[in-house]
Amino acid sequence: MVARHLIYCANACYMRHDTPSPTHQKCRRPKYLAAIPEVTKTTLARRQASLRALFAWAYRLECLATNPMVRLEGIRGEDHLPRPLDAPDIARILAAIPATKRRDRLLFTLLRDTGIRVGEALSARWEDVSLADGDEQVRVLGKGGRERTVLLHAAPDTVRLLRRYKKGTARSGYLFQGDPRRGGGGAPLDYSSIRYAWSRYCAHAGVTATIHQLRHAFVTELVRGGMRLTTVQRLAGHRRLETTRVYAEVSDEEVKRELSDVRRRR
Repeated sequence: MVARHLIYCANACYMRHDTPSPTHQKCRRPKYLAAIPEVTKTTLARRQASLRALFAWAYRLECLATNPMVRLEGIRGEDHLPRPLDAPDIARILAAIPATKRRDRLLFTLLRDTGIRVGEALSARWEDVSLADGDEQVRVLGKGGRERTVLLHAAPDTVRLLRRYKKGTARSGYLFQGDPRRGGGGAPLDYSSIRYAWSRYCAHAGVTATIHQLRHAFVTELVRGGMRLTTVQRLAGHRRLETTRVYAEVSDEEVKRELSDVRRRR
């Protein structure tokens, strides 16, 4: 793909050794990007971002005389409203987890109660967990390598499961470790394993959902409960307030449902 893009840029005369005119108009994105079948705008935007990073790196190392990506129009990804899971659906999924699967129950309860990302939970270590009375918390490493503290004082189910889980497992290393019978002893639990487990519990509960929707449910509940967006931003670990503000938007289905509720109360 990079080679084809280089050819495109060369044909467009953007690989010249002279300095491009600052008044040169933006050019349209390469035709092959727009012609990729069955790919969403979000995927195209992500691929273009990868190309931008690559060419910026090559330009800094003076492998290129100019950076052709500055001439390309940006691709705007599709805007999607968050799709939170309803509380009854979450309860059914958690109820479908066997009592013997303590690790899975703890993980999914933690995601429900705190809204942390799956990757943040899987990279957490016992050394990052504090279960002191009144000061229950866990430190996680979020996007961009930013460390943040997740408070657990409003998550009694998670605290109870953590204390019980700690009694029967290693008290150091990763909080969620892979199955030692499958070569995962000491290593963090991999995402594919937990996604497979989640899909089985969802199927048993008769619910179609992704793990990330637990995060959507957590943030949406806070916003609808009237919590300040800046506070929600900190709890969710969002870098930009605009990301948090999206949760204040409502879908057409929600508008219809709330309107019907008002009419029934008349």
